[in-house]
Amino acid sequence: MLFDELGTEFESFGTYIDAAVIGRAPLDISNITPATIIDSGSSGLMWQIDTVDYRDRGYAYSTTHQSDDDAIDEFTEKTNVKEETVSTLKFDSGIHKNMWIGNCMAVGNAYGFVGPLH
Repeated sequence: MLFDELGTEFESFGTYIDAAVIGRAPLDISNITPATIIDSGSSGLMWQIDTVDYRDRGYAYSTTHQSDDDAIDEFTEKTNVKEETVSTLKFDSGIHKNMWIGNCMAVGNAYGFVGPLH
């Protein structure tokens, strides 16, 4: 990330939720749910956000309490998203100590990120 390259210090919140499995499935517009749906997983939370063409699903979880493979298995079983379409990502919830360096300013998730369940 740009702010990492600029050398600003990142302060981690030190929370357990540090990874996510994400996937999407095609969706007919007549089946859209006009709200974010949240459900529990064994080590975090699952979400569903519908858009015009897709149902975006995700599972934010703790790698301290569940392996990536187990999280993928739980996610695909509970959401019916095909395993070959999922990807995983790691993140650290926290903030950059300095939001403005030279002519660069971090706003929103570029400045800091608070993952789910914090």
